[in-house]
Amino acid sequence: MVQDGTCSWKIYASLWKRTGLREIKKYKGPHTCAAGFSQDHPKMDSAMLASLILPTIKADLRTLVPVLIANIRSQIGYMPSYCKAWIAKQKALEKMHSRWDASYNEIWQWC
Repeated sequence: MVQDGTCSWKIYASLWKRTGLREIKKYKGPHTCAAGFSQDHPKMDSAMLASLILPTIKADLRTLVPVLIANIRSQIGYMPSYCKAWIAKQKALEKMHSRWDASYNEIWQWC
């Protein structure tokens, strides 16, 4: 995260004890330092990256992980680790074809 004082993004929220929901009280945006991520960030999970790369995977299932990393970097300015990008690719494939174990279990009805 960029901590040089250039990003003025802030959000204030409070918890409603009766419902357990949070209410946003103040929002100061936009978030200007998101493009400054150069290392792997724990908040950027593989499920979110899977949604981002899904169109690329649909176009070509054989897309290599380094190509996906470059795709993510060009789209949002964030460079995920190879491992996180590989997991995101597996999740994108699961979104397209359901889980592998579920597919394997369905094969018996076709035999």
